[in-house]
Amino acid sequence: MFRRNLWLSWVQFVERELRARGYISPEDMKLVKITDDASVALDEITGFYRNYHSLRFVEGNLVLRMQRLPDDPTIAALNAEFADIIPSGAIEPASTSKAEIADDDVPDLARLRMRFDRRSYSRLRELIDRLNEAEPG
Repeated sequence: MFRRNLWLSWVQFVERELRARGYISPEDMKLVKITDDASVALDEITGFYRNYHSLRFVEGNLVLRMQRLPDDPTIAALNAEFADIIPSGAIEPASTSKAEIADDDVPDLARLRMRFDRRSYSRLRELIDRLNEAEPG
């Protein structure tokens, strides 16, 4: 109970001191999950990595690495749903970059590339959640 109260107090602090002053957006709180149930925590972690593996910025693009690419209709739907975080271009399949090959940075994984606004991280998390829900292409 103490730990849960500690984290609930932390949320109240963040809401009062950061969100109220405009340092974070209301959506940023979606990046936090508070639980004292180990199975809920396990579900959160395993769900997050169901398909998604990692990300990296390469030559100004955000590259999302995953076990499998979504199909073309799903990529089109992602472009429509997440256009607000893509200042130019589109979400598109990508090959492994020279930098990733040089670093041996999971070169065998599937990749999506996009320009990312570098501020909408809660929306990026929603995009990752959609990638985890998508059926293989």
